[in-house]
Amino acid sequence: MKVKPLLLGILFFSCYFNVFSQSPGGAPNTTIWYKADAGVTQTGANVETVIDQSGNGSNLSQSNTTRRPINSNLMNFNPTFTFDGTSDRLPIQNKNYTSSDNLNQVYVWTVYATSFSNNSQSTSSFDSTNWAFLDFDRSEWFNTSVGGDGRLGFYYHPSGSAIVDVKATTITNNGLPNIGGFVFNLNEINETTIRLNGSVEVNDDFTNTALGSNNTRYGYVGDGSEASSFDSRANNRYYSGDISEIIYFENTVLAPSKIESIESYLAFKYGVTLNQSTPTNYYASDWNGTSGTVIWSAVDNTSFDNDIAGIGLDNESVLDQRVSKSQQIFSIRVDWT
Repeated sequence: MKVKPLLLGILFFSCYFNVFSQSPGGAPNTTIWYKADAGVTQTGANVETVIDQSGNGSNLSQSNTTRRPINSNLMNFNPTFTFDGTSDRLPIQNKNYTSSDNLNQVYVWTVYATSFSNNSQSTSSFDSTNWAFLDFDRSEWFNTSVGGDGRLGFYYHPSGSAIVDVKATTITNNGLPNIGGFVFNLNEINETTIRLNGSVEVNDDFTNTALGSNNTRYGYVGDGSEASSFDSRANNRYYSGDISEIIYFENTVLAPSKIESIESYLAFKYGVTLNQSTPTNYYASDWNGTSGTVIWSAVDNTSFDNDIAGIGLDNESVLDQRVSKSQQIFSIRVDWT
């Protein structure tokens, strides 16, 4: 039996910039930014409120004590919200879509881990058995989620058209952290993309129409929405698993370099190895596509591209990772002492 050598990638970096505002990966115009390590109010381990770190005031707030996820577990030494799959959900304040709105661009990233399994809808056009990450109603606006079969789902409603249901291919309900990315961008011919750990799972053309609806919808994290007012009605499907961070942009076009720096930031923070089937660098928030900080070069480390982890600072992304280990099966802990 041949055994493949396990060669690890270990990173060290520090980036300080004179910044007037902070954003994930240095990407401007963030709409929503939830992090389990910032702006959290809780009673014991139970989460009551989560302040939107974008500064737009779209906070998560749950007044019902029986519906609060817990914040007691860790993902690469960072806090994470754990949803029980039976009653936990967090409604979104001060954010809704109405008949006067249109969405030409949607970008959502979620860092998640789940071991929930239910294959009852694996052959259906959409899978609601483990809803949802960020949801403003699949049938009216959009839903981002992972199904009970472990595949990412991106479901949305183009104005005046049929619902578009898109599923990824890779099964991810193995209990390990993953980075799910969901992109809708009408500036592209293939306007719909699902990303997983830095690689493209789906990139295709399903519509040339902006997302829109005549019905008002408020959003949820941890359940599907049917809410025409704040926390008024939901699907009662419920997500089972961890969510550590959610990043959302609307009606703005992100440069490919910002997608790279956002995914690098999340991968570095949560110990997720970006897919190296195509050599993929890790970038700091100052990366603009041609210049800036390359944290880890795939070309320079072709023999050390398993279980990538590291420690470092990036003040624009509010990243201060002083202890880290890859979240894959084999890993080495790295400390800043």
